[in-house]
Amino acid sequence: MKKLLLLFMVFSMISSGISCSKINNNSEASQSAQATTEPTAAASTTSTPQTIDPTPTEFYAGYSRVDISPQKFPVPNDNGNATSLLNPLCATVVAVSDGENEALFITLDLIFVMDDVLSQTLIKAKKYGVQEKYVFINSTHNHSSVRYNKNTNEVQAWKTKYGNAIDKAIKEALNDLTPTTAEIGRAETDHLAFVRRYIMKDGSFTGIHMPTNSSPVAKHETEADPELQAIRFCREGKKDIVMVNWQAHAAHAVGLFPDTINADFVHFFREGVEEKYDVLFAYYQGASGNINLSSKIHGDKNYITVGKKLVDVLGEALENSEPATLGKIQAQKIGFTSNIDHSTDNLLSKANKAWTEYNDYLSKTGTKMTPDLIYERYGFNSRYHITCIIRRSNLPKTVDLPISAISFGDIGFASAPYEMFDTNGMFIKDNSQFKTTFVCAYTNGHFGYIPSALGYQNGGYEAYISRFEAGTSELVADKLVEMLNAQFNSK
Repeated sequence: MKKLLLLFMVFSMISSGISCSKINNNSEASQSAQATTEPTAAASTTSTPQTIDPTPTEFYAGYSRVDISPQKFPVPNDNGNATSLLNPLCATVVAVSDGENEALFITLDLIFVMDDVLSQTLIKAKKYGVQEKYVFINSTHNHSSVRYNKNTNEVQAWKTKYGNAIDKAIKEALNDLTPTTAEIGRAETDHLAFVRRYIMKDGSFTGIHMPTNSSPVAKHETEADPELQAIRFCREGKKDIVMVNWQAHAAHAVGLFPDTINADFVHFFREGVEEKYDVLFAYYQGASGNINLSSKIHGDKNYITVGKKLVDVLGEALENSEPATLGKIQAQKIGFTSNIDHSTDNLLSKANKAWTEYNDYLSKTGTKMTPDLIYERYGFNSRYHITCIIRRSNLPKTVDLPISAISFGDIGFASAPYEMFDTNGMFIKDNSQFKTTFVCAYTNGHFGYIPSALGYQNGGYEAYISRFEAGTSELVADKLVEMLNAQFNSK
């Protein structure tokens, strides 16, 4: 009798044409919604009609967002010190539950996840009963955020605020768990990002933080992954939650507003989505170690334009979405043993001498040596090249990279704690058996760049400052695919 009743309900809702994929674009409710830094999901008076999952199951989703902006200035940022706040930094938590286990998908408007931020977040999750393997902590890789690895009174005050804020966010998201179905969608972003590594017409390679190359550009090293992916949780009686995965460096605003803290393009993406579609939004940074925001969009503030254009791209993904099956939550987190590159240890004395002279030059002139001058004097590509050789020489032979896979139903998440190239990210998506796979770099730790095999072959900034041997990113990608597909086959 219970099965007959459920089938009747499914048939009735399908017959009436109810679907949460029909976005609430510029609706009366959307126009009246107020975008805030800390939305209260439980207090929402609007809801989107629900889609029935093809295989109904017990599943829940919850949401919270809190402000993690610094209150005391100056605070260190990518350019030195910030003296004011341009727009807020946020911590967003999406909690999911299958009725037995909970998982947390946390995203932070920070440049990386490490040290106190990583440990505090895991401690707070454990406090509320969530095991570490079910905790997914991503950063938007925002270069305009707090450089919290600096030891100042203002940074210590920020860390205290962060600890209290993430505690509140995790608790609220778990308390907000609500029965849900899901839809998945994708759309192409049409050159809103580009690969910042170039093959020149003379066959040579050039990229950022390198000596000047006089040959004109022939092409990008590869084409940027244009795919934007979305997961929509269609909740009973509460606002829907939309999780988005895309790939581009949030590094433009820091050059325009060097004395401020801000969330770069993500702020305008989030603000636009919540205003236009009346949903709760969470952005997860993808494999973007080689990708910047499009230089083809004119104007100094193109990061704002990109953020706003992404709103319409997401609308397309939501409009063309399809129902997704939800199921038991599976999670695996391992330390993947990876080899440190010690091939440059023989250059250590030369690098130490160059670094001493570089700092003497900076002290006397008040300016930094250009890559051209560094290359002319010492044969190194930049100051980053010098410091990386020194740092690598002090590292052990191997490091265990924390990588993880979490899945439920048709949806998988793969994470890596470094700046992954998009080609490696596309490999994982293409070889995962899940209908949708979010590949998130900058997650659960920070180990710098690990380029693709082609990236190491051509060289450049990302390759010469990497701590790891060539081929590491491919090994990690293979392992993540193996982990994902093992979960898929045990659904």
